[in-house]
Formats: sequence, C-alpha cells, structure tokens
Amino acid sequence: MRYAVQHKKSSYINTLVVLFSLSVYLFLAVFLVYKYLAEEVFPSDIYTVIAGKPEEYIEGLTFLQITEKLHTEVFLLGMVYLTIFSINLRVSINEKLKNVLTICGFLCLILYCAGILLVKTGIPASAYVYTFSFLSLVFIFTAVNTLNIYGFTRGKRK
Repeated sequence: MRYAVQHKKSSYINTLVVLFSLSVYLFLAVFLVYKYLAEEVFPSDIYTVIAGKPEEYIEGLTFLQITEKLHTEVFLLGMVYLTIFSINLRVSINEKLKNVLTICGFLCLILYCAGILLVKTGIPASAYVYTFSFLSLVFIFTAVNTLNIYGFTRGKRK
C-alpha cells in the first residue's frame, strides 16, 4: 500500500485507496458492533464488565485478561491509525488540520489504553474517559478516512 501511494503515476492508486478506505469503514462498523455486544460502550456497562459487581456476583476482568484485550485491540487500532494517517500525508489539505487530527488520534489511543486500566484500579469516573476516547478515536478515524477518499477521488494529492 505504501509503495503504491508514494508513486503518483500509478494508474490504480485512486481505486486502491477507495477500496481500502471502504474496508476501513467496514472494520470500524464491525468493531463498534463488537464493543456494543461486549457491553463496552456505555460507562456503566464498562465499569461492570471490567471491575465487576460483587453484590450481583459478577466477576471483573483480571489484569491478564485486560492485558490480552489491550494487546489485541491496540495492535488493530494502531495498524489502522498508521495506515490511515500515512495515506493522509499524501492528501493536499491544510497542514495544521493534518497535525491536529494526528495528535488528537494518538492522544485518544493513549487515553483508550489508560482508561481501561484506570477502571480496573477502581476509579469509576475513568469509564467516561474510556468511552469518550474510544468514540473520539472512531470519529477521528472516520473523518480522516473520509478526507482520504475525498482527496484521492478529487485529485487533491501530493
């Protein structure tokens, strides 16, 4: 993908970027459905799943389970982050906008990781941080992906 994006004269680059971007939309939709079905979208559900509720005999996740979950999800989201933003470097838009989106996406990814660990340590308000950072990350990915599609189909690339 990177090789094709770097060579402007490739005739199939627009098709490749659009098809990849559509697959990213599909990934984000499936990931949101997975999070919803795993009850990890709303703060009250997140706190119950991760920390547990002893009065209702619901066990929370162990640190090993959280580590495994974070490892998988951060790898997937990190790969999508790197690929989307490497394509975004080739789109002709304002550099400040690119920088803001890149930094905000990275901060949301870090807060997403920290939020789940803070929930496990017993801070209930961190479930809101986890939810906000996750939904912000999905929104930023969607926005950058849309900018990539727009830039490559309209011929606004470097």
